[in-house]
Amino acid sequence: MSTDRTASATLAPGFDPIEARIIEERARRLAAPPAAAGDDAIHVILVFRVGAELYGLDLAFVAQVVRVGSLVQIPGARPPFAGIFTLRGGIVSAFSLSQAIGQPQKPMTEQTRAIVCGTETSRFALLADEVLQVESVRAGALTPPESTAALTGCTRGLTATGIIVLDGEPLAKTGGPLFTGPEGLGSVGQD
Repeated sequence: MSTDRTASATLAPGFDPIEARIIEERARRLAAPPAAAGDDAIHVILVFRVGAELYGLDLAFVAQVVRVGSLVQIPGARPPFAGIFTLRGGIVSAFSLSQAIGQPQKPMTEQTRAIVCGTETSRFALLADEVLQVESVRAGALTPPESTAALTGCTRGLTATGIIVLDGEPLAKTGGPLFTGPEGLGSVGQD
């Protein structure tokens, strides 16, 4: 991964360099001609850690990365729904990838981030123990991931370095596999 020294040199104090990279990559994508689909397609992904696993999500699906002070628990909500938080006057639902694959959610730390996906009117967040970097991966270099039943249909593949690349489209659809929870369809938010 190459770093753009110009972008980081002009950042305002306290501005997150990862967030700057997300904005920069999104601007490049919007300015570039449409890429041909196939094995040569390049995905620019945000790499983050959940437990011992590394995940990546295409920047096209990432609206922003924010620090969450605390989550408000919703009575009767079941995992992987982790709670809600406010962001710029709106409410964002947070989901736990840890809980989606049957692991406990770790307590939030200074490194915990919410990866906000979607638009201003329809958005959700994935909790990450730590956001690491932005990198490019070639679609043809991804291998089928090991079976993770809770994430079936939500992964594009596995990189050579072991990053599980998530597919943002099924994640963004209402009722996508992540939102159904470990107990199956309709288990989130219902008693």
